[in-house]
Amino acid sequence: MLAPESAGELLNKWQGPGTVVKVMSQNSYLVDLGTNGTRHIHANKMRHFVAHVNGCSVIYDKDAEFGSVLTPTPAVVSVVVRSAKLESHKIAHLALEQRRDPLRVLDDFADQFVDSPGQCDAAVYRIQTTADFVPRQMRPYRVLDAVKPKVDRQIQELLDHGLIRPSDSPMASPIVCVAKKDGGVRIACGYRHLNSFTVGDAYPMPTIDEVLRNIGKGHLISTFDARFGYSQIPLAEEDR
Repeated sequence: MLAPESAGELLNKWQGPGTVVKVMSQNSYLVDLGTNGTRHIHANKMRHFVAHVNGCSVIYDKDAEFGSVLTPTPAVVSVVVRSAKLESHKIAHLALEQRRDPLRVLDDFADQFVDSPGQCDAAVYRIQTTADFVPRQMRPYRVLDAVKPKVDRQIQELLDHGLIRPSDSPMASPIVCVAKKDGGVRIACGYRHLNSFTVGDAYPMPTIDEVLRNIGKGHLISTFDARFGYSQIPLAEEDR
């Protein structure tokens, strides 16, 4: 049960376990806490007790509230438990029963919540240029010595994932280093020359007021950040 600590009434902690000895009403119970006596407790301050052995939760294989229980076999070398990597403070505002659903989603779709970038196969992006476009080799910008290791690491990471490749194209654009709020650096390409000859796509932007009205009807709003978001849509081979 959730009860105040002896240090102060504003500091609550989980205490127990206890045994429900009597149902007082639909939402309140009489709970025997052993040496701490018997208390009348509301359901909002009670949670099912889960035993721990060496820091691991122990459940019965018939417990339905935990979903399907997977039994490892000798053929299984390792299992990626994506929820274990989630920082606890990010879900600290949720009640215990509310945390189970997002944690279960992380584990059931572990192949989607990964650090390596994915790629959408629903469309292919194409670059259409004007008739007077001429490829141009732009001079590279100077990269500060302090950020060169970060730039080299990102370039190697892009190469390893197959998102970029060595090229002998007559077109060359310089790298632009963009400072991030967390003190890191994000690399981008200075496509000013290419952009000045690119034919833009005529696609209407959504009306912000309408978007806000639709969002306002929801009780839960989810946001997702795609790894290497600009590389999620493949570029047509002839435009690379």
